[in-house]
Amino acid sequence: MIYHLVITILLGVAVAGFLMLARKVVGDRLPTYLIPAAAGAAMIAYNVWHEYTWHERTIARLPASIHVLGKFAQPAPFRPWSYVVPSVSRILFIDTSRMLRNPNAAHLVLFEFLEVERLQPTKLRRVLYDCTDKRVADVPENTEFKRDGLPSNLTWAPLDLGSEKLGLICKSTGAPKPAL
Repeated sequence: MIYHLVITILLGVAVAGFLMLARKVVGDRLPTYLIPAAAGAAMIAYNVWHEYTWHERTIARLPASIHVLGKFAQPAPFRPWSYVVPSVSRILFIDTSRMLRNPNAAHLVLFEFLEVERLQPTKLRRVLYDCTDKRVADVPENTEFKRDGLPSNLTWAPLDLGSEKLGLICKSTGAPKPAL
């Protein structure tokens, strides 16, 4: 975030400097109000570009094993243009390379949701998905596991991820891995 602020300020200074130089070159024929107006417009344009493209740049830097589950846009009153063209405010990912299956219950898949929000720290959530009953349960750190490797104290909630995402979670994990 500090880099973003520094880049914004440097862009404003660069545009102002360029216009001051241009004003000297053309013999003071450019109006002086143009310098701060152009610097401000450049800083606003950069911030709008940054706001609307951060998710694309984030996704482009991810390894192939991380897949997008959803993008969420949310308009805000302090950004009135976002009611017309909302920008993505958070992205939900899963990492297929870290999915685990228990041989005693191959229909259950343990994986991690990664929730990336603009200008916020990434949130990691361990989740157990039941491919048969289409339900999900959070797996907190204090989860107890029975002798067969299955969790005993989870709260399940229905969740149908859609056929494409179900295939990603339920079918692409391959053979069952040793244990949860």
